Amino acid sequence: MPELEFITRIPGVQIYDIFDGPSITIKGRLPRPPSATCPRCESQVLRIKSTQTRRLKHGLWGGKFVYLHLKVPKLLCGRCGRHFVLPIAGVLPKRRATEQFRQEVFHLHHGGLTQKHLSRTHGIGTATVERWYHDFVVYRVKELEGRSCPLVLGIDEHFFTRKRGYATTLVDLRNHKVFDVVLGRDEASLGAYLARLPGREGSGSRDGSIGNLSKNGSQIFPECKDCS
Repeated sequence: MPELEFITRIPGVQIYDIFDGPSITIKGRLPRPPSATCPRCESQVLRIKSTQTRRLKHGLWGGKFVYLHLKVPKLLCGRCGRHFVLPIAGVLPKRRATEQFRQEVFHLHHGGLTQKHLSRTHGIGTATVERWYHDFVVYRVKELEGRSCPLVLGIDEHFFTRKRGYATTLVDLRNHKVFDVVLGRDEASLGAYLARLPGREGSGSRDGSIGNLSKNGSQIFPECKDCS
């Protein structure tokens, strides 16, 4: 099924069988690479002690779940004696889903689909949807730390969850890119964050929820010509 190749390209994984039924199961193996090292002592003196199968959710294709069943070697270090499972690119330790699947849920939820809807379509709990969304928001915040504030910053609010309330999306309007996503929508939640953005002194801010910061909007963005 060559049409599935675009969702099965995990570096190092060798696909040897595909079952297409109510769901799609892709079977593969992860050979031990010559460059593998022990995570404790970095020794390359390793031997395969056993093999385990990791079962992972990988995506949706044609309304069907795509599962990966990957045979992964468990290695024994000849120097320090540590046992460890060979890591899979794009899969975090102890996860039951690939990062591709988790990011798909994140983007769909960020795009407006509810937790209840994603729970039904992707076979995960609503709490899992919220946790994954929060994971990627935190990741994006760390990734974007230190970046200068866009020259033209769009601010728009949207409902997040009943527990956490609203979130605010910050957009680089000049380059048409999402700059950041921050929990909250009022001055108490966003004021401190916006005030410490590097380069905000030369930025202007537009759009929706700047109204919630209208009292101090001109202080946070001194060059802003539309802070209402």
